[in-house]
Amino acid sequence: MVNLVKNFLKDFEKINEYYIYLIEKTKKKRYVGITNEWLIDNFYLLVEHKTNLIHEKREIKKQLKCCDSIFQYLKDIVKRYNYNISFKLLVSELNKCQKQNNINFSYDEISSVKLCLLFLYTRRLALLCEDEYNILLNREKVARVIKNKEEKEISLDDFLDDNISIQEDADYIFEINNQLREIGAKSNKLFKELNELLKSNSLSLKEIINDCYQHRMDNDMLISNIFGDMKEFFDISIENLFKKVSRTEKLFLEDEIYAKMTVETKCLYRQQLLKLAKKHHKDELVYLQELFAKTDGNLYHIGFQLFPKKKNTLKVILYILTIVIVSVAVSLLLCNYFLTSKILGFILLIIPVSQLFVQIFNQILMRFVPTYPLPKLDYSKGIPDDAKTMVVIPTIIDSNEKIRKMFDTLEIFYLINKTDNLYFTLLGDVTSSKEEMLKIDKELSMYGEYCAEQLNRKYKKNLFYFLYRKRFFNKEKEVLCFNLINYY
Repeated sequence: MVNLVKNFLKDFEKINEYYIYLIEKTKKKRYVGITNEWLIDNFYLLVEHKTNLIHEKREIKKQLKCCDSIFQYLKDIVKRYNYNISFKLLVSELNKCQKQNNINFSYDEISSVKLCLLFLYTRRLALLCEDEYNILLNREKVARVIKNKEEKEISLDDFLDDNISIQEDADYIFEINNQLREIGAKSNKLFKELNELLKSNSLSLKEIINDCYQHRMDNDMLISNIFGDMKEFFDISIENLFKKVSRTEKLFLEDEIYAKMTVETKCLYRQQLLKLAKKHHKDELVYLQELFAKTDGNLYHIGFQLFPKKKNTLKVILYILTIVIVSVAVSLLLCNYFLTSKILGFILLIIPVSQLFVQIFNQILMRFVPTYPLPKLDYSKGIPDDAKTMVVIPTIIDSNEKIRKMFDTLEIFYLINKTDNLYFTLLGDVTSSKEEMLKIDKELSMYGEYCAEQLNRKYKKNLFYFLYRKRFFNKEKEVLCFNLINYY
């Protein structure tokens, strides 16, 4: 299906040429019609889509490898709805296709939906531009004949030549009728001849006029639909398509942890599923169903099936050995030129050489060994009740000023992260002493409680807390150190 990209670029060039032609017409103050005005005003949308496609061409070619079947379904859908489909309608029709044909659209197929729609709409727009171009040519041809015969009598033969087919060139007849009205009484004879000619070909001028008006209205509606949907293409979320269309994704979402993950993490899981399904020569949905069958309900996350623990002992050994061998070899080589004492030169060189090689070796590995994002939960919309979180800052406290300064810091953290279910605590560590209790301990504890209470009153929420430790004996240091005792 890589030909789809080539066809799209060809269609774009045709539309672009026609756009330039229209711009030249408008500069000469020529009327080009409502349909063409739509194209002039919205051509930028197509340019933006083409620019995005060029920038992501390599990735797009991968997506289009598996889009044969869904492309045909989409072609049928957009044609049926005259290129006017909303996201809701698209989802409904794709789900209906799956149900009626007993198929499951894969992740790759759903990923290509946006591109397939763009190609289909661009193809239809190119055909529409050809049609409108022929309409403009017919208009100009009739106008040219009338202009050349301004001072002379016009006959119907002046408009008709061997290339004109009365049966097929209805739009040309329509233009003759339209422009003859403008020349006044001289047109009466021509109208009579035109009606007789049409009657001899079993045609009606009234029907031709009605059909042509309807055809132009259809073109106006069609180009409105095309550009209206092209605007929505920018907002189509493939992630939402996965949720609402992909049966594999719906099965994934039955895992509570997966449902709460970030988009990047979900992509990582999907890629791993596709990799494993391909390895075992199975459909992605069938393979995921098998993995879910091995899990123990909510107690066993599907990720443990997709990402089993790997033994990296050999890799670690090879990594360390490579660093050691290369560092020693380079140090031995350079020590001959560094100092007269080879042993001393080797000792001085081994550490900087090893550090330099580690940096170079890590950069090489990063280039050739693929990296994967760490799995993360999505808290962009706030922290849920079952994931309440407390930010705790432990610090040694020896004065009220230190407590006030730390609570000011916690207040800044809160103002930056105003979200529900997020709490802030200052954990105060006492200074070491040979006495279990000092006079200042009670004062610091009370002042910490006061600062937390003050902030809670300020924001009318119980968000800030203060914890203070007591001392216990440390045998090794033979002093009394901190241990948890009091909190607010």
